[in-house]
Amino acid sequence: KLYYDLGQGQQAEALANKITDKFPTGTIARQNAVTKLYMEKDLKKNDSLYNVYITKFPENAAEPSTSHDEATAIVAGAHLKTGDMAGYYKYEAMVKNKMEVAGYLNNVAWDWAVAGKHMADAEKISKQAVDIITKGMENPPASAYTSAKQARKNYENSYNMFADTYAYILWKENKSAEALPYMKTVYDRTSDEENSIEHYAEILGGAGQYAKAMEVIEHGYSLGQYSDVYKTELKKDYIALKGSDK
Repeated sequence: KLYYDLGQGQQAEALANKITDKFPTGTIARQNAVTKLYMEKDLKKNDSLYNVYITKFPENAAEPSTSHDEATAIVAGAHLKTGDMAGYYKYEAMVKNKMEVAGYLNNVAWDWAVAGKHMADAEKISKQAVDIITKGMENPPASAYTSAKQARKNYENSYNMFADTYAYILWKENKSAEALPYMKTVYDRTSDEENSIEHYAEILGGAGQYAKAMEVIEHGYSLGQYSDVYKTELKKDYIALKGSDK
């Protein structure tokens, strides 16, 4: 790291190569193998690299750093991104710490929802991400670098992101009543964020709570925020309440 900090990338790589040559199954070699997995976009090559990885770097139950979860989650996520659900579930089943796949689930679900495709699968995997983070919040693990309080805050932030995605998907599927409790929790924690205001207002409007939706948008305006979603949703809610835009 010192070489990189000093702008001496070639020296850093040379040193890393020496270390991996001397310790072919050591920590740096393992990290390099995981990086290759992450960078490989071809699924067949990815699967092959994974098989080499788990053979070369066996797990040791007494040493958590040897866990295959990170690598397995990477391959699961790669299959998920292509829509290969069977491939995803094959690898996901081998991941012991499901938090490793939660981010992939959320990100892919969001991308699908924005594109308006695979909506049934998007809803399913998004709910899986929400369930994983909800369970994790019951007893978030602290570490040498993270206090229990900070760990819980990190999990809460992840929950907000995952629940926002899930609520958005439900709203796009005309399931605003189902989306509302998830989005309300997120909004109550992030009521000054434009994204939260937009989604909460849209979901409130979708659930027929037009006056409340207008209040939420007006709160956004009071913060100096302006967006096309605010304008469109406010007009829609006003017409729903008044019968016209006059």
